[in-house]
Amino acid sequence: MAPSWCKCGRCREMGADIDNKCCGCLPRNCVSTRDEMERLVLDPQVLALGQSFYSDMLARRGQRVENTNKTMRYSAYRNFTLWRHGRLGAGVRRVVPSCCVLSIRARYPSATGTYTGFVPGRFV
Repeated sequence: MAPSWCKCGRCREMGADIDNKCCGCLPRNCVSTRDEMERLVLDPQVLALGQSFYSDMLARRGQRVENTNKTMRYSAYRNFTLWRHGRLGAGVRRVVPSCCVLSIRARYPSATGTYTGFVPGRFV
């Protein structure tokens, strides 16, 4: 059963209160079930391309990017944020809705079942 703060019906209680966020859509329009979610956030080829681009941006040219589930999840969260919010800038973060986090974790699960959750940006 979905928690009281969930409108879409696909969210679950997360490990920390800050992660308890819904996409805010009606069940038939949940962001986690949209075609764009599959194509832009969950597709392994799109994530691998994004990882390569990100490495180039950080001047890590020539370094091989491991396509582990952990790096795929990280790339998926980054793609989700770019898709839904655009470029945010250094240290600016947005919480990914629970329904979408659960979709990402289902596609790219942790071998240990341990996940980090949202990490607020550092203000420098």
